[in-house]
Amino acid sequence: MSQGDPNLTKKAGEHARQDRQDTRDQRPAPPGASGSAANLKRTAMAFGSREKALDVRRAILATYPAFAQNALRLFDADRGRIFRFWNQLSLRERQRLLEQVSRIDLDLLERNLALLADPERLEARTRGELAPPAILRPEHDPDLENALKLGEEVLQQGWLALVEGAGGAGSRFAEAAGNRPKGLFPISPSRAHNFFEARVGRLVALRRRYGKPVPYIVMVSDATDTATRRFFEERDYFGLRDEMLVVRQRSLPYIEEVGPGEYDLVLEHPGRVAVGGYGHGDFTKCVLLKPEVLEFLERFGTRYVQWLQIDNPLATIGHRYLLGAHRRAEPGLDPGAIAMSFIALPKKMPTERAGVLVRRGGGLAVWEYSDIDEVNQHLLVDRSGKPWLGVRRNDTIALIPPGERGPEDELVGLADLPADLADGLEYRWGAVNPNLVVVTLESVVAHPQDNAPLVARKSASHIDQDGRPGDPDRKFLKFETFLFDGFNDGVVVAEERDVCFAPTKNARGEDSPAMVRAAMNRHAARRLRQIGWNIPDTSSVTIELDGLLELTDGDLARRVGRGGTLEPGATLVVHGLDVRIGDGLVVEKGGELTVEIAGEDPCADLAVEPRVTLPEACRVTGKVRRP
Repeated sequence: MSQGDPNLTKKAGEHARQDRQDTRDQRPAPPGASGSAANLKRTAMAFGSREKALDVRRAILATYPAFAQNALRLFDADRGRIFRFWNQLSLRERQRLLEQVSRIDLDLLERNLALLADPERLEARTRGELAPPAILRPEHDPDLENALKLGEEVLQQGWLALVEGAGGAGSRFAEAAGNRPKGLFPISPSRAHNFFEARVGRLVALRRRYGKPVPYIVMVSDATDTATRRFFEERDYFGLRDEMLVVRQRSLPYIEEVGPGEYDLVLEHPGRVAVGGYGHGDFTKCVLLKPEVLEFLERFGTRYVQWLQIDNPLATIGHRYLLGAHRRAEPGLDPGAIAMSFIALPKKMPTERAGVLVRRGGGLAVWEYSDIDEVNQHLLVDRSGKPWLGVRRNDTIALIPPGERGPEDELVGLADLPADLADGLEYRWGAVNPNLVVVTLESVVAHPQDNAPLVARKSASHIDQDGRPGDPDRKFLKFETFLFDGFNDGVVVAEERDVCFAPTKNARGEDSPAMVRAAMNRHAARRLRQIGWNIPDTSSVTIELDGLLELTDGDLARRVGRGGTLEPGATLVVHGLDVRIGDGLVVEKGGELTVEIAGEDPCADLAVEPRVTLPEACRVTGKVRRP
């Protein structure tokens, strides 16, 4: 693809028009749609009578004709009970409800509901002969130098853009997040910066390091759109308004099964439908195909796009080896596939709730943890290709061929493997979170067909028939698509968790903010130790370096110095790049050094003179803040 390929938007439009026509040709007629308002059994029960339901239907058509189309379709499909509190709503609440309903893709919803009666089609996404993929490890790559050079060139030429997935409802995290999107939660070790601020700090550092824009697209959903846009507006897009874009993904309602084969929408409160993003499959199947997005990316000459999840603040932006290995492999990839490459992380245990990367049908895919059977979860393969299982038998651990497993044999994960099983599990490389995925933009445009959805059961904030808050643990159906469920081809690069993965999924315990802050601390401490800092206890210090972590060791040392010391209980927080601390800084026990640099130019280069200079061998003994 040439720099700023002017044909991408045209190609995407042609593909999208054909895809929409195919969809119209194939979609089933909505139940009850043939006779307008003829089938109102469930709706009439919710309203108390059929006549009351029809009164509301007529009022919507008469008063809000601009937003009535989807509402009338829902009535005609006997899904009109979401309007049962209509007479209790204010005029503004009524309009907001209709505006929300007008944004729901009812064609997509009805198509997906039809799939519930056709499990064969739903299961097609998991079919095909599976095999572990080849795993690239930088330390074993004889062509490592060339791969890194190819990856570095992507950043030097400004060919990379980022898409941030920030549309999830975060139901497991809601207790911590409160009434706000996860991206606005203060996640940094000092709690001074939220997820977006931490990410943008590193993005700005990458931009200044290479002197090239890094277009940043934030993919929001109906649930996170308004608050996210308000946040970026209030921050004036961090001085990069022309290089950032907030784009809404598709959202679909949570669905309640109200009878055998009968489904209806769920209300979050009397004037709002409970909806959720359509999953990160919308990265390649919706967001990147929007004309405004393609036009935005063409301005920068974007060739490659990296996917990130907002809940993972450690994700490496512009992973040089991943980019380079992907570019190196491009000529040999299947032209019928989206060119997509992954970072893979080793599973911590066989039963970890994580999908594993596999080869299926000639392409790359993910075998979801909910689909993989327990034998394949625990399967070991020796260097000759022979399979084994580890079992507990008569209070001892034994390695046996899978076919010899008896009914009393308990499958176990083996911590210490024999030498010829050094690689461990056959399916051990997990897409634990698709936090580092790179795609070739041109291949996305060439393959716009939607992925088959996954049907998940998830809790959602909702009200009951009488408008009272519902059971918070109740599960509803939710349709989602995964970005790796299409036909993809690329490479898989092994990486260690502690350098690129710290997901924030739960309010407390595993994958909670406390665990993530500790991981961010360890990552920053590791970088400081690489330039000679003495940090005897990483668990008791607070370190926050934001964009400084995107710099080379040499540039990092020029800004924070070498040979510093953080004693237990010390705090070092640096927000900004134009700083020079000097060598030998000591922050004693209980001491705090916080450097805040306001008004930095995000488009400057790293050669700019530091705006803040601290004396060399500075010793901080109390809680201080220095500009």
